[in-house]
Parts: sequence; structure tokens; C-alpha cells
Amino acid sequence: MKRAVARGEISYSMAQVLAKAAGAKDDAEWLLAARQRTVRAMRELVKERAAEAERREGTGQLSAVDAMGEEERVTLTLTVDREDAWLFEAARIMVKRVAGGTLEETVEALLGEGTTSLLARVERADIVPFDEATDEEQAQRAWERELGRYREEAEVHCEGRLDARNDVESEGFAVDWGGGAEQIDSELRRVAAELARRDLLLGEVAEAFWGRDGWRRLGYGTAAQYARERLGMSLSSVKAKRALARRARSMPRLREAVNGRELGFEAARLVAGVASRETVEAWVTRARVRTVKHLREEVDAAEMLGRLGIEPQRRPPEEATIAELAAIERRVVTGAVFGADRAEGAAGRDEQGQMSAVAPARAGGDARERSRGRVTLKFRVAAETRRYYRWLERMFQRRGPRGVTFVRYLCVALIDPWRPRERSGLAYAEVYERDGHRCTSPVCTRHDLTPHHLVFRSAGGDDTDENVTSLCVWCHLDGVHDGRLTVTPPASAMMWQVGRTPHTVVEGWRRITH
Repeated sequence: MKRAVARGEISYSMAQVLAKAAGAKDDAEWLLAARQRTVRAMRELVKERAAEAERREGTGQLSAVDAMGEEERVTLTLTVDREDAWLFEAARIMVKRVAGGTLEETVEALLGEGTTSLLARVERADIVPFDEATDEEQAQRAWERELGRYREEAEVHCEGRLDARNDVESEGFAVDWGGGAEQIDSELRRVAAELARRDLLLGEVAEAFWGRDGWRRLGYGTAAQYARERLGMSLSSVKAKRALARRARSMPRLREAVNGRELGFEAARLVAGVASRETVEAWVTRARVRTVKHLREEVDAAEMLGRLGIEPQRRPPEEATIAELAAIERRVVTGAVFGADRAEGAAGRDEQGQMSAVAPARAGGDARERSRGRVTLKFRVAAETRRYYRWLERMFQRRGPRGVTFVRYLCVALIDPWRPRERSGLAYAEVYERDGHRCTSPVCTRHDLTPHHLVFRSAGGDDTDENVTSLCVWCHLDGVHDGRLTVTPPASAMMWQVGRTPHTVVEGWRRITH
């Protein structure tokens, strides 16, 4: 199969379908079938074969290909009190630090905990049917189903007039893998930089093509069909590259940074999501001296401050701001921010016994003034997630406690069981809290922590906080103790060297070599 992709006989999209079905014994048979079918038709064939196997064997398992279709993405828009927005940020921090989740995963976690909490208060007979919806929602769902049927019919109709083959020519380059690791690494980095440039170029060309309604003019039934059958890519992948191209077009400095090999694709994508014409130079400069992990942390901080209206222009945060937000995150993760003392401006209990959060000192001014106003939160989620959110919201409005907003109820339902409980007796608890319950390696985001003594105890190192840092199991054992990572004290200003022959050196958060 790998050779078939390299020779351009099948597309990458087709290879993904075959990888779910083909084995060593029937690989040739599946390849022959793939050459005669479109990706859509091949998915249907795989589903049919899987259903036949299920009937014969009685496994009761669904085909893995059933989940391969692209899930519709929509925007979930919430307008909430600023105080509730801060409580949402606390819940987001909790999810991020405990499970490393994204914004969408935070919404899903909120819904999961909120459902459990709300159903405990509702009698079975009072549960609102999931399919119950307003007339407007029912009309929208009916239209979405009809639209899906139209798209499917359009693709089937167009396939009869299209060449099922993906006419992509392979350049057929050869690489000498006989060199040493450093030589291959150099070539790999060169190819990766070229790939980032090509990805940007692909997005620019796709923008022009979509702007001219190209896929319809060529006779394809849907944009997804064109991307899948002609480009061998998912539509979401094309959309991501188009989005980067649009941002780069409005910010030439970003385009220059990618083409000049200053930024890789992932760093460029992060910068594109937060920068503006006024801030792009500052973000490119920041990205050049950060690992992707640390850049993501700073982008996340800027977006958080932007959502709350504290820093609307989302400029790269200063070190003092990062330190302050890190302190807030530690208080959230440890549960200290949810103490009973309202005078500290962190958290309290309202008349219904629900916790409520107000803005931390970063916003400035009196706590009551900081918590006023409305904030609009927007999340890109799966269509089914938004539908579920609205269903649970309707049930909360009918059966939930009075005087509490739905967003606040969800946040409290998540925060209370997720935050750490009694920590007495836990060794190095203070160190884990200081480090935000995550690995402190500049290239790792794992949470399975162990304590590492910067000066080994065998060399006279002590247990003071400045000599201990939090590392995941891999970074601790396979990284530091196997010589792949080197870190020097103190914990408040560590210097990291990545690789046995250091290729990346990070001092604090600043990457000084790469």
C-alpha cells in the first residue's frame, strides 16, 4: 500500500480507508478494488464487507470506517456575565491541567459532568426528550437532513461522469538513508520546512480555486468530494490550509516567516490564530524564541485575556503576566481559588450554595466592578455537541435550580469533583502544585508526574523546592536518566538541553538555539 501511494496509484484519503480494512493476505485485492472506485464508493464497500463479516461472525462490532466521515463543525455562541466567563476559564484550566484538553474538550467535559449532576435532581418522568425541540430547531434539523441527502445524491450523480482515479504524479525522489542521525535530521528538517511552505502555497491556490467556484465548474457534487477524490485530502485539512493562507494574505509578515523558514507550520498556525496586522511582528519574534509547547501556552493566555476583554488586541503576554496567570492556574488546579473568603476576590458561595468566580487582580480595579458586563464566548464544536448543549440547557431551564445560570451550573458541576481533595501526606505536593501538575520539560505536556532532583541525591542534592521539578515518567527515566535530556538547577530558572548532542537549548522559556 505504501508503494501504491508513493507511485500515485491511490490517494492518501484512499489509503486511509484501506488501512482500516486491508490485511497482509488481501492487500492486493483491496488495492485492485480501490483503483476502480472513488473514495466514497470504497467506504461503502468497506462498510458492506464489515457488515457481512459481522453477520457471519456475530461480533456485534461496528465498522471502523463508520466513523471516518467528516463531522460537521459549527459555532456554539454563548453570551454570559463576565463573572460566569471567569468561572468558565477556571473550569477550562482544570480540564487543561488534569487532562490536557482543548476548548472543545472542555465543553464536552462540562456537558458530561453537568448531565450527571442535573439528572440526579430530575425524576425519570420529568426528563426532557432529546428530540424535543422548538419549531425553528426542528425545521433546521429537517433542512440539514435534506441537505445531507442532496449532497449524497449529488456525489453519486457526479461520480458517473468523473474519473475515479486520482491523477497525481509522483515526483519519485530518492533519499540516502545510510547517513548518520545528524545528517538525516538535517534533511528531515529541510523537508519539513519545505512542507510548511508547500502547505501555505496549497492553501493559497485552494483559496483561488474555491473563490472561482472551481469544484462545481469541474463537475463535482460537493467540495468534500473534490478534496477527497481529486486532492486525496480531507475537506477539513484543505480548510485549515485555506484559513492559514487567508491570514497570511492579510499579514504578509507571517507569509514571509513561513517561506523564510523562520516558523514551521504548527508555529505559524498558532500565530495565525491570535495575531493581527498590528501584532504579527511581535508574535513572529516571540515564536522564533519559543518551543511549540511554550508558544501554545502564551497563545492560550493571550486568547483567554482577549475573551475576557482584558487584552482585546491579544498581544504576546509579558513575563509578569504569564507568571500571574500561572499563579492563578495553580490556585484553580489546587482548589485554593474556590475558598470561602470573598475578600480575596477569588471565589465564594451564592444563596443557592453555588460557587461563583470573579476576575483576578490582572483586570485591575474593584472585584465587583471587574465582574460586571457581558462576554461573548464562541467555540467550534461538532454539530451534535451543540445540539446536546441546547438540549441540556432546555432541561436545566425547566428542572434546574433557580437563580443560577446554566453556564455557572455546568462549571461548578465540573470543578467540584475534578479539583484535588485533601493533599496531606502526598509527597512533593507543593512541587506539583507549583508546576501546575504538568511536566516542566519545554517539549512535553504530559501529566503523569514524578519528582526529579536537579542535582541528583547521589551527588548530594537535597529535597528543597529549588532542587526538585516535576517530570513525566518518560522525560524522567528515558529522558534525563538516559541522557536524552539535560536540565540544570535552580527550579526557578532551569536550563534545558534536548538531545544527547544538544540541538535545542531552552533557558527558562527562551529557546536560545535550535
